[in-house]
Amino acid sequence: LLVLSAIFFAKSSQGAASAVTISGAAWLISRIYNTNFILKAFFIAIALIILAMPFITEMLYIYAEPWLSVNLKAAAASERLFIWHITVDHIVAQPFLGYGFDAIKHLSPSYIEQAVTASHSYLSSVDIISHPHNFALQIWLEMGLVGILLILFNLFWLYKKFEQMPHSLRPNAIASFASILSVGAVNYGMWQGWWLGLIFMTVLVVNTYKMLQN
Repeated sequence: LLVLSAIFFAKSSQGAASAVTISGAAWLISRIYNTNFILKAFFIAIALIILAMPFITEMLYIYAEPWLSVNLKAAAASERLFIWHITVDHIVAQPFLGYGFDAIKHLSPSYIEQAVTASHSYLSSVDIISHPHNFALQIWLEMGLVGILLILFNLFWLYKKFEQMPHSLRPNAIASFASILSVGAVNYGMWQGWWLGLIFMTVLVVNTYKMLQN
């Protein structure tokens, strides 16, 4: 895993390197401490991060942007942090119901205008910003607090499914879920067809393995 992470990092796939590292750590922890307590802690942490994502990303923008912009330049950290910052501004302006699906495309002029003001050369040259590069911020932006509560309800349902899994399958399922979340937190839009297809295939593989175990 460390070798894979190093390769991805060297090849400018720093988001992929993070996903490999996080999913590997999740697998290792859940393999060594394969208990309901660890499973519950994992899902509670995810729920809290989703709830607090606007605050987390804003703190990163305020306090870590200079360092991340230099050390994660290949991952376009500066551009992502700026997109998150403007997204949080929009979330704060309409926090309960959001702006609707694919709202960022309609809000793009405000992003690009502020990018020009802030001298973000790449962002100021694009015609449209297709997604916030963070699944939790996308939920907040598009569906507001109502959408977040729906996601948390589904997260609780998913926790119950994980709880019923054979213990031998849990580490693999947790690692897969951690990988999906970590990639979704920095890269792709939630509604990209191929991304949804990949998630569906991952669920299918886990369920097939579960059936074979039974």
